[in-house]
This record gives sequence, C-alpha cells and structure tokens, in this order.
Amino acid sequence: METMETEAAKPPRHGCLTTFLVVIVLANTLIALLYLLNGDAVAADAPTPWPGAIQLLGLIAICNVMFAVAVFRWKKWGFYGFAASTIIVLGINLSIGIGIEAAFPGVAGIAILYWTLHMGGERRAWPHLE
Repeated sequence: METMETEAAKPPRHGCLTTFLVVIVLANTLIALLYLLNGDAVAADAPTPWPGAIQLLGLIAICNVMFAVAVFRWKKWGFYGFAASTIIVLGINLSIGIGIEAAFPGVAGIAILYWTLHMGGERRAWPHLE
C-alpha cells in the first residue's frame, strides 16, 4: 500500500498521458460490451472467425481496461500487459482473416502509450512507474 509520502513524490501526470489512458478505458469498455453482448453481429463481419474469437477479444478488451488503470496507478506491469494484449489481438485478428493493413494499426496504441509515458520533461511518468 502506498503511503501519502510516496504518492506525493510522484509528479503530476502529464495531460496527454491522462487523456490517452481515459481513451483506452472508454474505447475498450465499449469494445468489450459490443463484443460480449453482440458478438454474433461482429463475427458476421469477420472473414473467417473461429469459435470464441470474438468473445476472447471482448475479454482482452476488459484486460486492457485493467492495464490502463494499472498505468494510471503508476504500475509498469500495466504497460507491459497492454503491449502483450495488443500483440495477441493482432494475432487473433490476422487468424480470423482481417488483413495486415487493417489489423496492424492497432499496434500504434503501444507506441502512443510508450510516447505519452516518456513525454513531459519533469512530469515524465515512466521513471515513476513501479
């Protein structure tokens, strides 16, 4: 459990990082709801979905929400979890027939998160992640 002293030693979070984390949480919440509650309609648009692929993508979206919250709480494992889940989603998307040109832009999220964690001079978040 963090003490007030430890929390006070961390700089204010950069606005771009905070904004991107909020976008990750909101987007992945909507994706999870769409995939888990209306997976059949989503699967109908996929070229060759395998059983459970859409539900798995919905569960990964829930994990991404947890990873974003972890980064917000200064946990480095949240970044690594988000990166790993993004690579897994890329593999799933390719396996269900989504072309590389449509599947690969999702990987940009890793780069954007990495960039926002390293920007901000004195308010740079990366060195403060535990």
